Amino acid sequence: MELVKRGALIVYAKEKMLNWVNHLDTFANEPLNIEEINAEPTVFLIPEYEDEEIAFLYIEENKNIIFKNLLYEWNENEEINLDFSKENFYDWFDFLPTPIVNDLVNTNIIKETI
Repeated sequence: MELVKRGALIVYAKEKMLNWVNHLDTFANEPLNIEEINAEPTVFLIPEYEDEEIAFLYIEENKNIIFKNLLYEWNENEEINLDFSKENFYDWFDFLPTPIVNDLVNTNIIKETI
């Protein structure tokens, strides 16, 4: 096992995100509930940090990228015209930062540009 020199950000959808997803054509007939939408939360690697305040500053600096990525996970075919403000960011998502990331896999990490 190796310690990865990164922190992690686990993101959970809130009610506003759930409502947006359920208005997409894909889910119009069978809407999701909050447990279903959060069954597989997205995890972002972020810089190492010792103080959670530093982690949240980084998150806020990158909120547009994070916000857009989370929306495109559910709707990659349409243009998304939303207010990506800080207020909406925190209204749509809950965040759990963690400063420790361990790698249990004994192979190189493979990255793909998205």
